[in-house]
Amino acid sequence: MEYFSKILHIDLEESAQSVIERFNILDDHNIIFAIPMGAQIFHNLSELKLLKQDIDKSGKNVVLVSQDEVGLELARDIGFKVEKEFLELLSPTEDTHRYSADTHKHPKVLDIIYRQPEHKTAVQGKTPGLQTEKPIVKRDLRESVIDEKEGTGFWGEEKPHKSTGRIFTTTNVIIFFIIASVIVATISAIIVLPKTTITVLPKKETVVVDIPITADISMSEIDTIKNKIPGQIVKVEKEKTAQFKATGRTGSESKARGTIVIYNAYTPPQSPTWIGGTRFETSDGKIFKTIQKITVPPAKIENGKVVPGTIEVEVVADIAGSDYNILPSEFTMPAFKGTSKFNVFYGKSTLAMRGGSKGEGIVIVLDDIENAKKEIEGELLEAAKNELKENLPKDLEFMENAIAVKILEEKISDQAGTVIENFSVSLKVSAMAFLFKEDDMKSLVAKNIETKIMRNEIVFKDIRKRYSNVDIDFSAGIMTFNANIEQDIAASFNEEDLKTAFAGKNESEIRDYVLSQDLMDGAQVNFSPFWVKKAPSNKNKINIIIEK
Repeated sequence: MEYFSKILHIDLEESAQSVIERFNILDDHNIIFAIPMGAQIFHNLSELKLLKQDIDKSGKNVVLVSQDEVGLELARDIGFKVEKEFLELLSPTEDTHRYSADTHKHPKVLDIIYRQPEHKTAVQGKTPGLQTEKPIVKRDLRESVIDEKEGTGFWGEEKPHKSTGRIFTTTNVIIFFIIASVIVATISAIIVLPKTTITVLPKKETVVVDIPITADISMSEIDTIKNKIPGQIVKVEKEKTAQFKATGRTGSESKARGTIVIYNAYTPPQSPTWIGGTRFETSDGKIFKTIQKITVPPAKIENGKVVPGTIEVEVVADIAGSDYNILPSEFTMPAFKGTSKFNVFYGKSTLAMRGGSKGEGIVIVLDDIENAKKEIEGELLEAAKNELKENLPKDLEFMENAIAVKILEEKISDQAGTVIENFSVSLKVSAMAFLFKEDDMKSLVAKNIETKIMRNEIVFKDIRKRYSNVDIDFSAGIMTFNANIEQDIAASFNEEDLKTAFAGKNESEIRDYVLSQDLMDGAQVNFSPFWVKKAPSNKNKINIIIEK
């Protein structure tokens, strides 16, 4: 086993760099680092690692001795050798020699190196087997050097020899500081720390007011006398197309219907007018007739080329039946067959013809179309509301019933009476909402509430409001409505009087006092620290909170 003869004492706040500088000037190979409880170096992992790196580079044998178990555990994890006691680290032969005559004449000295080396006095002589460097003696600075003959270890066990009379050993200093800290902490816990927080729950009373309000987009400031506030109108456009099922039944025949585009490429350009019933024929001989009288726009000559005039018209099959429910097709005009007009007047369809049937079938009725429009309109209204809510600035208030929808565009694939199972409806709507600033409403409410409450009463932050009788004229930019407001109030309290009443009382006594008061509903009591069981007698240590 290796033994040590040099002890390097580390101060409580000493840094790793300071220890390294003192360590590097020592010639000894086996060195003890004596570290006090709570030393700064034990609380900084990077500092310990830096110290370990320097020791490893030096090749010296170092062991850390301390009563700080947490610090030793951290040092052990990094790779330090650690011990809690000095006794096993000192050579046992030194104990047998330290009381001999020779030793008494030439006392052995176990070197303890402190951080502050002032007032050094060299001790003459050297002892065989120990450090040849002359030890540092600080008799006037609480004995920086401990003579081995005074004990078997650093902590100075008593032996049957004359004592040096030292009082301020390292152990005694540590014990003194621990005891002093405990005393200070105890005094603080008893005198300084105790405090009490009491949250008083006042008994509430509800005040109700009804306010007729007008919001006007032409106003820029609130008028509390006339109960008028500035208003704003915002618009959101939405559109949707959806498929619906026809619900009508029919047992009669029906003809297929649809639309075609008529082309006029005749030159010189002319604009012919044709009566309703003008025939158009598919390549397989199916005849479709126009329903109304039409005038076809003339062709145009652009850059030497003929650009046909066009018009979209509705047509109906000549014969009833599903055979005429044809896909998009090209059409010629039988009336012009064999003439020069046959190839310059023609038609094309882009959608299938629909509705042709014989016998029992499903037909579109008016209710199908109206219900489909209402369904889409409702969905678009809900989508507009959601968009307004998501994008609404936080300072603006929006009422659910302060919104109107106007249909901008409407497209229905088939008319009522068409024999077909499915049809489509497309709607484009404009949703308009009337808004106002929330702060303007609060100011108006506060002004009206003032007339209902007494001076110094507590007014709670939250209010309950309901809007009714909403009437909006979007064209005039005016909205009128009724606001029903419920506001909670309570009697005010003198906090100093409450502190006097609560001082020195325990929780049960405080609650009994609160329940005896007509203007209080209850209280929440919090003592601090946890072992405190009653409010301090010092009123400054009592904190009163009135819950609002």
